[in-house]
Amino acid sequence: MHFKISALALASAALLSGCGSSSSSDDGDRGGLKDPVSIAFMSDIHFHDVYADFSTEGGNQAFEGLVSYEGNPNATIRTMGAQLGSTRLFNENYFALRAALDDLAERGVKLVAMPGDFSDDGQPVHLRGMDKMLQEYTDKYGMEFFAAPGNHDPVRPFDHEAGKSDYLGVDYQNQNIRSLGHGDCLSGDENTICTHEIIHQGMGNVMTDMGAHGFFPKQEYAYFETPFTSEALRDDYSFDLAKEEAALANRQHEICADGTGGDYNTANDRGVCSMQFDASYLVEPIEGLWVLSLDSTVFLPNDSAAINPEDSGSYSGAQNKGWDHVFSHKEYLVDWMQDVVTRAEEQGKKLVTFSHYPMDDFYGGAYEVAEDYFESVETNFLQHHRLPSNSISEQLAAMGIKLHVGGHMHYNTTSTVSSEGNTLVNIQAPSLAAYVPAYKLVTLDNSDIIEVETVVMDDVRDFDQLFEHYRLEKAAGATWNERVLSSRSYVEMNDYHIMGLAEGWASRWPGETKHMIEHINGRQMMILSQLETDITTCELASVIDLPNTDACAFNSNIGDTFRQDWANATLKAEALALENGMHLRDFVWSGMDLLTDFYRLRNADELAIKVGQLTEESVAQYALVSGALRDMDVSVLEDNHNHPVGEVFKEQFGVIFTILEMLYNRAPSDNFLIDTRSGDVMDMSGNVYR
Repeated sequence: MHFKISALALASAALLSGCGSSSSSDDGDRGGLKDPVSIAFMSDIHFHDVYADFSTEGGNQAFEGLVSYEGNPNATIRTMGAQLGSTRLFNENYFALRAALDDLAERGVKLVAMPGDFSDDGQPVHLRGMDKMLQEYTDKYGMEFFAAPGNHDPVRPFDHEAGKSDYLGVDYQNQNIRSLGHGDCLSGDENTICTHEIIHQGMGNVMTDMGAHGFFPKQEYAYFETPFTSEALRDDYSFDLAKEEAALANRQHEICADGTGGDYNTANDRGVCSMQFDASYLVEPIEGLWVLSLDSTVFLPNDSAAINPEDSGSYSGAQNKGWDHVFSHKEYLVDWMQDVVTRAEEQGKKLVTFSHYPMDDFYGGAYEVAEDYFESVETNFLQHHRLPSNSISEQLAAMGIKLHVGGHMHYNTTSTVSSEGNTLVNIQAPSLAAYVPAYKLVTLDNSDIIEVETVVMDDVRDFDQLFEHYRLEKAAGATWNERVLSSRSYVEMNDYHIMGLAEGWASRWPGETKHMIEHINGRQMMILSQLETDITTCELASVIDLPNTDACAFNSNIGDTFRQDWANATLKAEALALENGMHLRDFVWSGMDLLTDFYRLRNADELAIKVGQLTEESVAQYALVSGALRDMDVSVLEDNHNHPVGEVFKEQFGVIFTILEMLYNRAPSDNFLIDTRSGDVMDMSGNVYR
């Protein structure tokens, strides 16, 4: 169980003094870093080249994009409708990445790690555009980039015929663009643009296209190895040998349907197997710092892989529980990780680990509260299927890993897990393409203290440069909410994005919640928390304007009784608010406001308050309602229509408020310090989280 405490240990003064402090007297004798160093973590960029140059060679058809009337290059973009229906933006993150890199240049930061989904499906045209942008900052500012693969780069272990149906076409309608081998192209569909530029590339091609950004050794690196590096290279490092051993042909391992292949499949009983690339590597970009990039994607072969091992149809997509599947299907990687951690400690190296998938529960235990309540929801909004198993998190901690930065979720959170005397701190880096857009800046020196800063990308130059096209898309008949075009900043644009998602997700909540959420406000919720009545939800709908349903059968004789119960509950709610320094009249938020704040807090944690969309006043009011409901012991109801309204509200909304409160009380996730020796995480006010 994680919790916050106010008292600091005796070392607090040193911890709060910054990264120049040290809680170890012999650090200087163990080697390590000579000077403090900062590493930026930019996760889930989902890069899309909005000014792409589609090649017309090799049978590729042209896609010229949209003429920009404000003098900008032709725009090769996805529709706004596609963006607002997705968990991420596709187009404006192009400008956000450039703004983030400009910010790093101003700060003098040279090292940038990308924990997966740096592209939005590994298409050649977009990887080429990304490589060009990154190389620009390498040439101009000396930045070095280190990429790890995610479930979008690649989508399958080998090239996958695909594309997108929602590019914005010259008539401001959806334009279908597919790879040459896709069914739409093979059938001769005259409305489809066919080009190899949009194929979803496999791991080998993604690594090759992004080869200058971590996947292969460079002369200037102090050290580089992969899980397949020889003992000879480890004992006597040379760039030439490292380059030879890092070739794609030397970075494959057998993965089977039911586990790890190769020497680990001693009984030969793990089903169909195939050789797949592994993109993991260890790099020492500056002396004393080891950066461990881990390929936590696992693609399971099906029976077809025995016949067509390089056909993308012979594999699943990357598994959601990435680290669970690494332990079962990439045992060689687990063994190598343990070896790297051990050698880093022996050699006095500062080890920073990153991958696409989280190594720990990013909900602070909140899912355990919600598990039964949301069991029947069609699309589980808590994304529990992406949580690593507790036992896997503990095994990762037991390895001795101190710090891991993950992505995948587009969340901004921090969590800790301890096992066998070591605490692993798992940082979930937010996405530049979702709410709240930001990156992590991790600063280390030769002490046990790590400083973490979260940099919000609000001031993004040209974030609205493509709005001219969206206005024409809207004028051509698009049905999305045009409020997004009033965005005054990139953060506000992302807030409108999550507001739209929250509105769409409201219908997927269980029970009466989805009926109540659009019709009850904060004041009424506060009153309901004090209500003790046998009046049903259907009867309540007749007096406070809830929508009627077919299952409701109203009793016309209950009005006076209910109104008296409601008046008594109102007096109790007013008294409770006053006791806590509030006024009931100020609980003006709607059910949709609550739901939107829920998703804001789920995704952004402290950042939602930092950027101003989630207010401290609202949080305090939510906490008060949560406290009023916390002690109510009501069982899960099969059919709520004819159960007492007080019970329905306390059961369903009580869970919502409890989860909201738990999300709010997670570990610090904005600017904080980590003591790698004790495992403590400290916010800048001195509060310790263990």
